[in-house]
Amino acid sequence: MTLTDLNRLKGNFAENVAASWLSQMCLIRPVAAGTDIGIDLYCEAILGSMPYLHFWAQVKAIQPSRVSSDEESASFDFETRHLEYWSNQPIPVYAFLVPIGKWPPKTPNRIYGVRITEYLVRYGIPRQSNKNIHATGYFDKETLATDLKQFIEEIVPWDTSANHMQRGIISPIATPIREEYRRYPSDIGIQHLPQVLENIRDASVMGLFQLLRYEISDKSIMPLRRAFESIATLFDMKKHDLGLSALVRAAYVDGKISRAQELVESGFKNILDESDVDTCTKRFRLQRLRYLLEDIDDAKNNF
Repeated sequence: MTLTDLNRLKGNFAENVAASWLSQMCLIRPVAAGTDIGIDLYCEAILGSMPYLHFWAQVKAIQPSRVSSDEESASFDFETRHLEYWSNQPIPVYAFLVPIGKWPPKTPNRIYGVRITEYLVRYGIPRQSNKNIHATGYFDKETLATDLKQFIEEIVPWDTSANHMQRGIISPIATPIREEYRRYPSDIGIQHLPQVLENIRDASVMGLFQLLRYEISDKSIMPLRRAFESIATLFDMKKHDLGLSALVRAAYVDGKISRAQELVESGFKNILDESDVDTCTKRFRLQRLRYLLEDIDDAKNNF
């Protein structure tokens, strides 16, 4: 038997051990042979008889020397290209490290887990080609039911929300039962807050556009529209054509014609002053502002 064959057997054994343990509280779908690009298992947690949250798993067979002397931790050298791939996934990714010594193997007493997504949200993509990451959590064979329950009910929900944060989305931590107060990941991802703010800006603009459209036939939504408008006005929309357009439309709908004209004029000035925009793009953006001016002129005749 060649070394390659033995490594493949170890990897297959490790994957089956991890899948077997996770299957106590999850539906496991192994990735089809020949299509593994960094994920071994698609996992769907089950609480009671109901599906809960999804996560993906990569399983690594490791030498016992990778386990600390007190057996409380283990480590693995991950390739940065794999970390980059995992950082782009829509759900949390975990690496499970399965110690395998002599062959034929014995089922280990512990499987170590690396919270890949949590690490990437906290520290970002490493600059070096490989990064040694420690697993400080584990599933113990003797307490597997308790360990899995904590993993499914506490860790996966937390990492799911953290994964959203790196995309600029603040979402509450899911709970098995509805709680009076929502909880959010804390002390993590401060570098992603500018993206969160950008998303708030864009959401206020899109909400404002939608509500302006429906307000024509339903005046009862005006307070909601004005709430979105008040959020949008907190941002500098001079370089955000869509946002500027939304604020202009809101102004002339409320009869604030002078305000609408001021916004359009500021947009004209900003575009003409931009030195890093090509002439064709400038011409297109300026034409859109001219259309806004035509709308304002039409609005004048209605007030």
